[in-house]
Amino acid sequence: MRMTEPFASTVAAVAPVIWLVGAVEVHQMLKYMREHTEAGRLWAERLAAESQDADDATVAALDLKPPEQAKALGYQGLFAVWLTLSVVLTISTTRALNWLAQEKRTPDQALAAFCYDSILWGMVTVVLFPMAVAAIRMLPSEWHQTKSLRVVKRRRARARARLAAQASGDDDSGAEGR
Repeated sequence: MRMTEPFASTVAAVAPVIWLVGAVEVHQMLKYMREHTEAGRLWAERLAAESQDADDATVAALDLKPPEQAKALGYQGLFAVWLTLSVVLTISTTRALNWLAQEKRTPDQALAAFCYDSILWGMVTVVLFPMAVAAIRMLPSEWHQTKSLRVVKRRRARARARLAAQASGDDDSGAEGR
């Protein structure tokens, strides 16, 4: 593989297109993450406040399945990949344009390999990025829990245990759970 004028021209044209398609995907992902992370946080805080002074039967009956939430860690990982790829595509485009601007061009094998790899990595990422986002959205909702939600879950477990003990006739376990 060596750098030629048609190859450098193709790199200079294709790399920005790949970047643009990926940038649209990243924008959509960040919008989704922002909306759903805030909704999940508000839901957990509301649930914690409602369960604070509730009786055991109410707490035991709480539905702790949160609304659809963004899985922040997975999205941050995808964003880091895209940020890195953006830098690589920018370097690739700049280097290809620089090569084209030189009057005396040499068939630079290293530059050709770098440009090829960056375009390949960009195409694979643009194709796989939407699939990765979909996979992250399908992760269990409990994957992204807040401290408030964990407190409510423990409170609900204790309330259910007390109610079960009362139902079976062991009323002495009710005082120790609070």
